[in-house]
Amino acid sequence: MSTGSGGNFTYVRYELSDRMVCQQTPMSCVAACVRQLLRDENVEVSEAEIRASSNYSDENGTEFGSVVNFLNNRHPLKFFHAGVPDVPGLSIAELARKLSRDTGVWVAGIKPINGIQHSVLVDAVETNTVLVRDPWGDRTDGIGTSGAEGEILLEYFVDCWIRGRLQSIFGFPKFMNL
Repeated sequence: MSTGSGGNFTYVRYELSDRMVCQQTPMSCVAACVRQLLRDENVEVSEAEIRASSNYSDENGTEFGSVVNFLNNRHPLKFFHAGVPDVPGLSIAELARKLSRDTGVWVAGIKPINGIQHSVLVDAVETNTVLVRDPWGDRTDGIGTSGAEGEILLEYFVDCWIRGRLQSIFGFPKFMNL
């Protein structure tokens, strides 16, 4: 099944879900992912507030780094970083597994071959699949009534993440007992 990223992101399993908010504009997937990260911790903010506080445009969406301060000021448990994780010696699949294992849910920038740049929440990286939550709605423009949950083949996810320049937003606990 193909959906998300302009209808070009291929899923093994896909279903609409109230566990993921729907993006409110065709290019607001990053803002929707940030909204859901906060909602998962019972922090309610509007997507419009996230877009207004970040470097958002209707043409290009939201730059990953521009939402980190907003997220860090509101998330009660984690301190977030944006960019490409630097872990020498790991394959891209191993890097995705490490991010999931070490940071929990994270945002991945993806770009399918015939799709547009898009972002999803990565819930888990399993042996051969990746469990994601996708803010792309149930209409062709990405807007709809709810986001979705799905499962993607790991090899396909890695390919799309590489084309998405390995962009990520990932967090670590704010308070650690050292």
